[in-house]
Amino acid sequence: MKPEEPPMWKKLTKVLLAYTVMVLAICGAIFIVLVAYYIVHPSSSQGCDTAECFMEAANECQNATFTAQETIGTVKYSSEGCVFTKTLVKSSKDELPEVKALLEGKSLTCRYELGEFDRRWVTTLIYGINYCEGGLKEALGEMLLFVEPSPTAPAVT
Repeated sequence: MKPEEPPMWKKLTKVLLAYTVMVLAICGAIFIVLVAYYIVHPSSSQGCDTAECFMEAANECQNATFTAQETIGTVKYSSEGCVFTKTLVKSSKDELPEVKALLEGKSLTCRYELGEFDRRWVTTLIYGINYCEGGLKEALGEMLLFVEPSPTAPAVT
């Protein structure tokens, strides 16, 4: 005599239970990997109150932002990974309309290696931007071409 086979619904229940356990295990593993990734690589940006804080974070290729009121106007500095961005958000009220039109809202972007952040990108307007790109760099270059040297300025050789 042949042993009696379990009803079809019992077989189906076992198969569904096995698939459910497998799907839950996969989802759990994906969740653990995502949590570990965001712990190691946080996506949030560090808001800095000082240029020094920003430059230290940027030098470590951390995401950071810093906004400063400079002579030329409001400048926003940001770093994401090892990419630096400088944006002239709003020109100073004392700037000439032509300068405002040329620079306001423009950005420049510079790529660098870990530990090689060029502090001049924050401490000066034009120094260190040779290998950067963007509308702000181009506009600054145009301005420098049309600025007449001061009679008291030393000659550049």
